[in-house]
Amino acid sequence: MAFRHIIKSEGAAIDDTMPALTTPRRLVAFTLHASAAPTTADVLYVRLKNGLGEEYDVILYSLTLSTTGTTDIVRCGDLFGVPLFEGDAIQVEYANTDANTIGIQLIFE
Repeated sequence: MAFRHIIKSEGAAIDDTMPALTTPRRLVAFTLHASAAPTTADVLYVRLKNGLGEEYDVILYSLTLSTTGTTDIVRCGDLFGVPLFEGDAIQVEYANTDANTIGIQLIFE
């Protein structure tokens, strides 16, 4: 059964780590909508926080939203579909210096 983890910022920085998984899952999609295209060179990070320890953490996706004038992102397919195990979690970080309203979904199966 699919589920999603929702992150919303109404102008504040984003530093959200979802609760650790209790059963194996796959991260199948990531979506983001920003209320306006950022002008500040803040980098969006989507990280795997590995349940085995920080030495196994990896960046799954990163993007400087201002470089491309990005307001919408939908990522799925080969980039995602990442197998996740008990104890793993996903962290999303973005400084949001421009104070945009941002909505993010992490979608799992």
